[in-house]
Amino acid sequence: MCYFKSILIFSLLFSSALPSFGQKKIKYKKTESGLGYKIIIKTKGKQTLPENRLYVSYNLFYQATDTSAIKEVMTGGTKDFILGQDDVLPGWNEGFLLMKEGDSAVFKIPYQLGYGDKKTGKIPAKSTLFLYTKLLKVQEAFFSHKGLDTIRFESGLKKIIVKSSVGEKSQILSEVRMKFTGYVYSTKGFKKVFESSQTNSNEAQFQIGVGRFIKGLDEGIASMRVGEKSTFIVPSSIGYGNKLTGKILPNTTLYYDVELLSSSWPFLKPLNTDTLLLKDSIKLVISEKKELRKVTIEDVVTFKAKAFKKNEAGLFAIFDNTFERNQSITFRPGSGKSFPGLEDALLGMKVGEKATAIIPYKLANSKKKIPGLIKNSPVYFDLYIESVKPYPFLTLPSLDTVTLPSGLRYLYNDIGNGAETKTGDSVMVAYTVYFIEKDGTRHILDATRDSGKRLNAKIGQGKNIKGVEEGLIGMKQGSTKRLIIPPSLGYGEKGLPDRGFPANTNLIFDIEFLEIIK
Repeated sequence: MCYFKSILIFSLLFSSALPSFGQKKIKYKKTESGLGYKIIIKTKGKQTLPENRLYVSYNLFYQATDTSAIKEVMTGGTKDFILGQDDVLPGWNEGFLLMKEGDSAVFKIPYQLGYGDKKTGKIPAKSTLFLYTKLLKVQEAFFSHKGLDTIRFESGLKKIIVKSSVGEKSQILSEVRMKFTGYVYSTKGFKKVFESSQTNSNEAQFQIGVGRFIKGLDEGIASMRVGEKSTFIVPSSIGYGNKLTGKILPNTTLYYDVELLSSSWPFLKPLNTDTLLLKDSIKLVISEKKELRKVTIEDVVTFKAKAFKKNEAGLFAIFDNTFERNQSITFRPGSGKSFPGLEDALLGMKVGEKATAIIPYKLANSKKKIPGLIKNSPVYFDLYIESVKPYPFLTLPSLDTVTLPSGLRYLYNDIGNGAETKTGDSVMVAYTVYFIEKDGTRHILDATRDSGKRLNAKIGQGKNIKGVEEGLIGMKQGSTKRLIIPPSLGYGEKGLPDRGFPANTNLIFDIEFLEIIK
């Protein structure tokens, strides 16, 4: 039997062929419903109870008839679920109630407690299931309210404080982090979860008081202190009302278990009353000053941003927040690929600074209409510059160029190796296109070298400007090359007025040739 246990433990973790050594060796106990079970490893862990959240690893197999082969459904699976809900098969609900945290077990689940008399995926109707599982963790899924008082609000909201705290008081407009579980009572009388932070990142972060959540929950969270745990009972009048919302029926009372982890004022505080006025009436209010160099159009900037606007109640409501997503933005000011006015705001800042940019209504709405933006009301961005790096222009060993009969000039940074490109080849390249202004500043028109993007170009189809077509011919894989394209092979006497590229100006094209596409 000890040998059997060691095989089973190994198989639970690593093997997909667990049932191959005969099922007859397993002596199942049976419940009244017909569930067969065998606790292979017993521990002294926490006993499972209805409404516990369980975390399990498992292998699942099926057998269509008593004499047919046992076939694999899932091996190496993991799952978390709440006991007593309809989220798992009846055989799972019954079986895990027999286990303790840390136990390993095997269950033989008759079809009546499995998928029934209907085919499910590749599992035939009336199949017997074999579940091999380890119970990794047992948690309380819901707060206990036994012996606790209920606080009533004028709105109809009810609150039960499960754990009090003397932490910082939350308030309307605060940005909060919390753990929560929202549930209703089903017609069968058990708690049915409809929304929970446990199902994604384990925490939720958002601004309260601006419509991100239902009114009753906004009101409830604003009454909490950091560190507090409370349950809120939300009547439909301040919940989802008399309309069907997802799986929530009309006129349904909602329940929320909430643990408040933090609460903070979400907006930057001005360093002083000074406001910088930039072009297009953009305003910049500095919150954290740095005596470093200013951001330039040749920089690649990494920053976080919080975008907000006034709502109909006159409150500042956040509508986009890279902090909430734990996501930084990286781009080059001057690329023209960001929110209108945002690039100019960054160009008004110094490396490492924090500031609030105020973008006027007309400019903010110039490319894409912002939902809910009140007419003539600006858009605000709290900006936190994390890093600034110079744009990766090619570093050339020499400035001596080769001039072709057409007037195209070029010089290599790296000659590369492999087959040379020719007319008709499709090539993958990264590039930077720019010109040099009269004051010596490089003005980038387009680029992929800072973004990691690539261009698939076919040589000889005439879809690229003449100087680029000519310059691509003869390059080897891995080579980097600078093309200096005269106006006759570029944008000629017209230039690109809408991009600020003057007429009769040389165009500079830095190319990294990556590969020929077969």
